[in-house]
Amino acid sequence: MPSSTSDAASLKEADVSALDLEGLPPSYEGNDDGRPRLSARHLQFISIAGMIGTMGVITAAVSVTAGEMSSFMPVSAGFVRHATKFVGPAVGAATGFNFWYSIAIQIGVEVTASAILISYWNADINNAVWITILLIPIFILNLVDVRFFGEAEFGFAALKILLVIILIIGGLVVDLGGGPNGDRIGFRFWNDPGAMNSYLVPGASGRFLGFWSTLTNAAFAYGNVQIVAIAGAETSDPRRAIPKAVRRTWVRVVLFYVLSILIVGMIVRSDDPNLNDGSGTATQSPFVVAFNRAGITGFAHFVNAVVLTSAFSSGNSCLFISSRTLVGLAVDGLAPKLFTRRNRFGSPWVAVCGSAWLGLFAYMSLQSTAFEVFNWLINLSAIASLISWAILCFTYLRFHRGLTVQGLSRNDLPYKSPLQPYTAFFGFFMCIVITFFSGFAVFFPDNWSASAFFSNYLNVFVIIVLFAIAKFAIWWSDGFIRTRNWLGMWSFAGVIPAREMDFSEFEAIRKENESRVEKPLRGWTRLWDLI
Repeated sequence: MPSSTSDAASLKEADVSALDLEGLPPSYEGNDDGRPRLSARHLQFISIAGMIGTMGVITAAVSVTAGEMSSFMPVSAGFVRHATKFVGPAVGAATGFNFWYSIAIQIGVEVTASAILISYWNADINNAVWITILLIPIFILNLVDVRFFGEAEFGFAALKILLVIILIIGGLVVDLGGGPNGDRIGFRFWNDPGAMNSYLVPGASGRFLGFWSTLTNAAFAYGNVQIVAIAGAETSDPRRAIPKAVRRTWVRVVLFYVLSILIVGMIVRSDDPNLNDGSGTATQSPFVVAFNRAGITGFAHFVNAVVLTSAFSSGNSCLFISSRTLVGLAVDGLAPKLFTRRNRFGSPWVAVCGSAWLGLFAYMSLQSTAFEVFNWLINLSAIASLISWAILCFTYLRFHRGLTVQGLSRNDLPYKSPLQPYTAFFGFFMCIVITFFSGFAVFFPDNWSASAFFSNYLNVFVIIVLFAIAKFAIWWSDGFIRTRNWLGMWSFAGVIPAREMDFSEFEAIRKENESRVEKPLRGWTRLWDLI
């Protein structure tokens, strides 16, 4: 999430010069080394792959909201630095470290998932071996030229998209009786046993609670939905690449999501015991379960292999996002300047190392007691993601308010997200509601669990503490030393007034538009652009 300080103007000059970014337009302020290397092709595939799965209306709202701000001001750490610029430095710092933790911890989670997937083929080798083997290439890919990261993610994304297409088509064939057993399923399972299971209580209320209980897990799975906005700052033309990726991606993903969920609901019983076999491998996949029952054997190996690349890709992306978040915090003076250092490839190697160590938490999954702590961290990360999304949407509402008060038109933005500010209001409201009710199960009779309560609600207190620490530090260095004003710490003077928000990026946008030469698309290029 955020990143900046009260002296935004002076810090900006100092930090940009420290990164040797002189001469670059404001749009590239905060990139690793001011030399964007990701292409629009990389960005679009990364954004599609990063959202395939449990993506829904909430993540779509967050994605388009982040896209509008990031195309206006494409900087490292994305919405983290936007929060500092349009809300205030204390909010920026609290959000930045909260977001950094929530993403960095997922490196270990995804590596653990990858190791479990590998055990499908060989359960005799200790998972510690696979965890080590997987962490090393993730670390290396984030230390070398960012183009290698982009090409790797492009390949993984292509595999993931191919798998989804195969599963949708294959699932439809099975449903219509095209499998070896010739059984035409249709919508039979929607009636018996029903499309949804009950949770905690029977009937319609139980089915609703079952649906609601999945939302926190979905938030964890899509904690890196903002990758398009963060990675977009490292493309050669972010003001065009980000709008393209956001505008096209969320529509495509909704189609993937709706079709895959529809097919799954048609071909698998909601009470099929194989969905809960506890293996964590492809044998639990509803598509694999359905294909096996239809007489199509051996498909689990293909699914397991592609899901393995997907989990590895997600861990890779998490290290990328978390390291760039540290860079953004450092550029805005909210983290040690050490994190802005880069190697000869232009990679922020100190920030990469500062985030990569959290991947070592994957080893906690090897021991039962430590694994319980590991699950705590997963829950904390999921709630941290929801809080980050809420702050992102609130930041946009401040951004929107600033434009309105200063009489600036959204029509001049590189990307104008739909139905604003209502989209941001919706995203903010839903994230707050889901966070508030995330631990609802512990309040049911005979279902109390102190560990479950704290894992669901501790991060709410963490973000408050982070904000208080940031507020105190800024007040102490920026106000108290000069004024001895004890009341200043508790005021909201740190929130930037709408009339004082800096929208100088419009001038950079105007100059870019004047100098941009549109290249006509022909033949295969036009077809590729359409796809």
